[in-house]
Amino acid sequence: MTFIPYQGAPVYYQMSGAPSLLPPLVLLHGFLEDSRMWDGMISSFESKGLVVRIDLPGHGKSETLGSVHSMEEMADAVHQVIDFLGLEKPIVLGHSMGGYVALAYAQNYEHLGGLGLFFSTPHADSLERQIMRERSERLVTN
Repeated sequence: MTFIPYQGAPVYYQMSGAPSLLPPLVLLHGFLEDSRMWDGMISSFESKGLVVRIDLPGHGKSETLGSVHSMEEMADAVHQVIDFLGLEKPIVLGHSMGGYVALAYAQNYEHLGGLGLFFSTPHADSLERQIMRERSERLVTN
């Protein structure tokens, strides 16, 4: 297993595929998921180049930071992995909450080669969606 430290907590990542002429692909999972959510698609991505899957803080094999994680904190954890691996101009693809993290990454870091949102949106959540997310968060934390 491969980890890097971030704010005193280990963040898990895994690399597969091989470097190619295409930019590296960084995959970010959704809320209450982990990097395994990409298992069914990974062979398609690996055949094209280098792929990095990250368990965002508080998910999968990555430990919690001890507080509610903001999208910016998770984007910073992603940046730490990308920087540690020396990836240049990666394409960051985020599913659901991972899309929000990808957007925060794009907003805060300039060396992005591309951005993809999978079942995510650049628009703010509706009130109904906010209530549903808060309900889910309460269920998980209690």
